[in-house]
Amino acid sequence: MEPTPPTWPERFMSALVPSDRAVALIILLAVFAAGVASGLKLAANREMGAMSREVARSAAEVQVPQRSGPTLSQRLDTIDERLQAIERRLSP
Repeated sequence: MEPTPPTWPERFMSALVPSDRAVALIILLAVFAAGVASGLKLAANREMGAMSREVARSAAEVQVPQRSGPTLSQRLDTIDERLQAIERRLSP
């Protein structure tokens, strides 16, 4: 019965001297950490995007109560009419 040949990671690690193994392990850990960090950032961005869409949707649903009474232009017209009446009374 033949022994199974070593897998490529085993052959790769056995070809390295111990100091190179440490460097390879550090590089692999750094790449793994960078992948985890970018995954977390993507998840946070997705969550923030969902939250901002929810805020925009709820802001669009808010209804501003309609003000009863005259509009601003109507009030200004009334003031203008009163001022003209006062000017007519005061003029000789």
